[in-house]
Amino acid sequence: MNYSDFVEQAIKFLDQLFSNLAQHRISLKDSWDVDHICYRASTEQEYLFFKDRFLSFSDLLIESPVNGRLISTFKLHTPIAYKSYLIDLVELPAPKAGKTTKSGFEHIEVVCDEHLQDLAHKFDPQIVNTSGMKKDFNKELELNFGSENLKFHQLSLESVINLENNHTVFDAIKESNVLTKMQLFNPLVCGTFPLSINNDNSDVDICLTYSNENHFTTELLKNFSHCEDFKLQDTTVASGRALIATFKVKQIQFELFGQSLMSEKQNSYQHFQAEEKILKYSNYIPNFDKGIFKEKLLAARALGFKTEPAFAKVLNLKTDAFEEVLQLNKVSIANLNQLLHRNFR
Repeated sequence: MNYSDFVEQAIKFLDQLFSNLAQHRISLKDSWDVDHICYRASTEQEYLFFKDRFLSFSDLLIESPVNGRLISTFKLHTPIAYKSYLIDLVELPAPKAGKTTKSGFEHIEVVCDEHLQDLAHKFDPQIVNTSGMKKDFNKELELNFGSENLKFHQLSLESVINLENNHTVFDAIKESNVLTKMQLFNPLVCGTFPLSINNDNSDVDICLTYSNENHFTTELLKNFSHCEDFKLQDTTVASGRALIATFKVKQIQFELFGQSLMSEKQNSYQHFQAEEKILKYSNYIPNFDKGIFKEKLLAARALGFKTEPAFAKVLNLKTDAFEEVLQLNKVSIANLNQLLHRNFR
């Protein structure tokens, strides 16, 4: 398989998948991004074969065991262009022991900003698979159409890989057990560590939502008040009242940000999703080398700019950095690309 064959197969798969979506009257928000595409191997031998072929037109980001089998993730040298999307990550799982798998493209994954349980209720129950929503980290909602499937996530695969590759931070997240302990409050990891633009002052940012303030406060105190430098404060931010717990685990600073507003709709998470997409699509601005946007962003951060002002500086946004980045999560992928092409110099 060469790159041309790979893309040809991918386009046929995507055409059929989006035809299935249309038949079920399902439309994706134009601000949501197709994060990656999955190619299945039917045998261990095929897994090794495709892994070798993919290396001729992509770079291996990570290979790790998941549920008893290896999964490799590749970043394509040239992304698959489909509709307004640029799909630059490919996931290649080895087959699970004892499970029959057909080789070929199997699903795409879409990063969304809706609560997955609410999203699931919008679809025909016959095509919905909610088993992935039991996961502690980066829950998933799947729509099954047979040979072509779609999964929704709230964290991109590249952000997941950035966290996994930052062993100090990922170990601190696991040791704190924060995602399990606070699972009733819809925890969503965001901030600079998943984006790999962290500096010495970065913390692990987690958005949470509560309906009962006393219950939320009780759980924070019960689970984390013993941690180093624990503080709990009540404050007001642009999106309303917030309860914020800060503490350290293994010398890594955590900030748990709770509001009555749904985690997916909080400004911190909305900023994060916009920044994920900006970092991805900035790699494909004509006449600019991959990574140059991120280099300029890190340079601004080194000068003391906080995250959103740093993005605004590199994008030549002139007014309220926090509001402008917030609005960029609401525009279509096509319009985001236009802004990147127009504003980045």
